Amino acid sequence: MNIGLVSCTKRKLDHACPARELYSASALFRKARAYCERHYDAWYILSAKHDLVHPGDDLAPYDVTLKRMGVADRRAWGRRVSADLRALGDHVFYAHAGKDYLEYIAGVNLVNVLEGLTFGQRLRWYNEQAAKEG
Repeated sequence: MNIGLVSCTKRKLDHACPARELYSASALFRKARAYCERHYDAWYILSAKHDLVHPGDDLAPYDVTLKRMGVADRRAWGRRVSADLRALGDHVFYAHAGKDYLEYIAGVNLVNVLEGLTFGQRLRWYNEQAAKEG
């Protein structure tokens, strides 16, 4: 199976709802979610607070970011997420996330789809992909 991974975002809705909707205040998240829904067998969210999240899981808004965590906490987060991904099985995981979310994930077949692209370049990439698909 091919599984998409989308990072959470700082901008969130102000009420509890399914995770797929919580981060929809962010244009980048909306575009990444739409791409993953079209191209992969399943997709999950990489949450700084909740680790690996199924899009249908209900979440309340929170204010936790990997950037504000120390190295030890980011490593621990990466170990937990890596274990969660391995528990899903031997799949290919296509990450639509920045370096902060990927640097400590290990032991899984991980493809960094947008490696090296800036925020603006990521938005353009999703727009270009959507245009190609018609």
